[in-house]
Parts: sequence; C-alpha cells; structure tokens
Amino acid sequence: MKLVMKLVWFSLCFASLPLVSHSAAADWRSRHIVRHCDILSLDGTLIKRFPGRYCLFLDDGRFISGGDHGLKMYDKNQSVVWSIPGHFHHQLNWSDQRKSFLALSSEFVQQGEKNIRQDVFLKIDLKGKILHRQNLSVIGEERSPMPTYWTANVAGGIESKWELSHFNSIHEIPENSRYPGDPIFKPGNIIVNEVGANAYILTPDLSKVLLRILFKKSKLTHDAQVTKRGTILLFSNESLPPSEGGPYSSVDEVDPKTGKLLFRFTGSPLQLFYSKNCGGVQELDSKTILISHQKSIYHMIDRFTKKVVYSVSQYDSDDAKPLTTQDYRSLDLSRFLKAWNMPETPTKQ
Repeated sequence: MKLVMKLVWFSLCFASLPLVSHSAAADWRSRHIVRHCDILSLDGTLIKRFPGRYCLFLDDGRFISGGDHGLKMYDKNQSVVWSIPGHFHHQLNWSDQRKSFLALSSEFVQQGEKNIRQDVFLKIDLKGKILHRQNLSVIGEERSPMPTYWTANVAGGIESKWELSHFNSIHEIPENSRYPGDPIFKPGNIIVNEVGANAYILTPDLSKVLLRILFKKSKLTHDAQVTKRGTILLFSNESLPPSEGGPYSSVDEVDPKTGKLLFRFTGSPLQLFYSKNCGGVQELDSKTILISHQKSIYHMIDRFTKKVVYSVSQYDSDDAKPLTTQDYRSLDLSRFLKAWNMPETPTKQ
C-alpha cells in the first residue's frame, strides 16, 4: 500500500480564553510522528513499520505491541520477549517514568444469548508482569448493554457485538499546578476517558475512583488528559451546542472541577472540522497542540496565533480514500532507531 501525503497550511477559528504558558519543550519539528505502530518523519514519510496495532518504543530497540490478538514485547531482532493474551484496544501509554505502562483491554461476560464486552484497565511492568488490573466494577454504575462500535474478534475466536462500556484513553497524570493543593490531581494518578463524554480519575493502583468529570459541552469524546496547568485537554467528536450545518468536532480545554470551557478549537464553518469516531490530542509545548483526525490528518496548532501551522493528510493511493487512524503522537525516537541501525533524525520542514 502506497501512501500519498498532502501538506496543508491553513487557518481555523478559535474561541478561547487566555491560557497560562509553561516552559518550552524540545522543538516538535525535530521529532518523529507515530501512527499506531508506524514511525513516520514529520512530513508523514514512513520510516519503519512494526507489527501490531498500538506500540510503545524503548531506547534499546525493544518495543511493546498490542492489538486484537494480545500484547507482546519484542527485542530488536523481533524475537518475542514475553506475551499476554487478550484483546487490547485504543492506546498504550507510559507510567512510572517508563518503568511500567498503562493499557486498555477487554473481558467478556455472557448475558443470555449476548456475549458482552466490557473494559479492563491495566498497569504492566517491563517484564510483562501485571501490576494492577481493574474491570468496570471500579466505576460502580449499573449499565445496560449497547451495540458495540466495533466487533471485538480476539484470539480464541471470541466475538462480541455488544458492550457495557467504551473507554478510549488511559493516561498518567503528570506534574501539574493543581497539586499539591488538590490531592486528586497528584502525579501518578490515572485518568481514563469514556466515549460518552465522561472521564474518571483513579488511584495509581486503579482500585478507586477519585473524581468523575462530565464534559457538558460534548456528546462524544476521546483522549482526555491532564495538562501541566491542571486542566483537562480532550478531543470532542461531537460538540455542543449543535450546529445548524450539521455535527462538528472541537478540541477543548476544561476546568475539571467547575466544568467551565476554557478553550475551544473548531472549524469555520463549524462542520468543516468533524471526526465522527476517532481523535486525539497532545500538548507539544507551551503554545502548540497536535490534533489527530480519524481520516489520517494531523494538525499542529498554535493556540496564540489561532492558526494551524502545520498539517499532513495521508491517503491510500489505490483508492484515494483517507486511512483511518485512532491518534498520532509526536515523539523523539532517535535512540530507538539508532538501536535498529536506522536514520536517527526525521525529515525537518
């Protein structure tokens, strides 16, 4: 499959309040882009494709790969170091200063003739030991089955078209200005996002809900995470209030205690920016946010000039249709690529 990249520079509209800046990080223009288990240069050129649906990369050349058929760590010779069976979905994210990582998985329960999927939250160390495991019972809410967004086919032939929950992101809370004043936002706690515009903050061992956050200006959400300012940054797939021109998406920053909308990025007209089922966000530095669109588009947005400063669209050249992407990440993978004897520096634009 050959990919065709389109680089686009354009402006979209913000409606925002002033944001508190923080110290600048390394320039995102010198980083790589990760799409699932593909490592790309900034302009979307494929550098290396690895097996799996969701990957984490270590400096010594090892990588962790998850998907419908389990979770595995590979060494730089692509030999399996360890494996965990199961259905893994949406994201893998680092925890404990990369001594462990967080994962979303599934378990299946039988109700009558229905085989119903529900989410499982995991913290796993680099030896493949499951440190903490928690299922939907930690949320403590009675739920009815709903049609699943996807058919979960996993190793062993289990199939489910129904689910009790649909969580799509799991992140560790970083150092932030809300702590130590508010212990709920202690670094190391975990935030998980559910598609129905809910997020929950959990203890590091995943055993207790500390706070439920309802995103009142959204109907569907992805990738909620705590910023260094102690706010919540998220991708709102279907934002409220509705637009007369049709549904629209936005990137929102929300006060987690009051629910107040502090910042919103949208299109102009609103429906110009719409990602129905997927989406992601990543704060790159004091002024730049990476936004992921399900049609394999990523934008770098300058929140102060209110412009998209860089954008790439990826297409399958066989039928000229966009690929489908859960989210993109901007990472410096130079050491990992060096361990693989590959170019360390991605293309700069």
